[in-house]
Amino acid sequence: MIALLALAASAAELPDVLASLDDQWRGGTSHGVMEVSVRTARIDRSMTMEVWAEGAERTRLTIVEPAKDRGVTTLLVDGESYSILPSLAKVMRLPAMMLGSRWMGSHLTQDDMLKAARFSDDYACSMAGETTVSCTPRPETGVPWDEVRAEVRAEDLAPLEIAYFESGERVRTLRFDDIRDIGGRPMAFAMEVRPADAPEEYTRVVWHSLELDVPLAPELFVPTREGGVRVGEE
Repeated sequence: MIALLALAASAAELPDVLASLDDQWRGGTSHGVMEVSVRTARIDRSMTMEVWAEGAERTRLTIVEPAKDRGVTTLLVDGESYSILPSLAKVMRLPAMMLGSRWMGSHLTQDDMLKAARFSDDYACSMAGETTVSCTPRPETGVPWDEVRAEVRAEDLAPLEIAYFESGERVRTLRFDDIRDIGGRPMAFAMEVRPADAPEEYTRVVWHSLELDVPLAPELFVPTREGGVRVGEE
């Protein structure tokens, strides 16, 4: 934290801003529980999920509630993404072009949930202000927008807002709040996304718990039809 504050005393450096954006909610490993609330013209629902991650290469999200969706899993393993439906004993590999598709009817994309694309690797980025970066996705990234602008907090580079643009028009905005210090790093425990064409709609993510650098079972990241392991077990 002292190093971050010292850095923020001068102009933010691009690699440090991108690292803050890319590594939100990540450590060497991480485990947590989040609630996702979705409000649209046709949907008003909440889901509770257990989330595991190992570096930037492996992420597992498994729905705990509601009961009808329990065990449904979205998985990222070494660049390959999967959707696991235990009730149908089915595993579907998601092509890269689907990373920009909506996740479970929400305003979040598959990529938002898995953090498969990284600003530092999959976008061409430059500083557009003291605490603002502008990023253009590389053609193979598989996201629908043509520019992303991110704003971070000056004192510690915590993310505040990420705006997505298509043909120069803002199409959606992610805003972060409830920023806490976890292991000496700023982590946003709440995030809300609103589409520009329906600003009364939203999807809100709230972390109920988050631990970094915890032991994880390798089986968590195996894309089996049964879902790898039972929900809640490691």
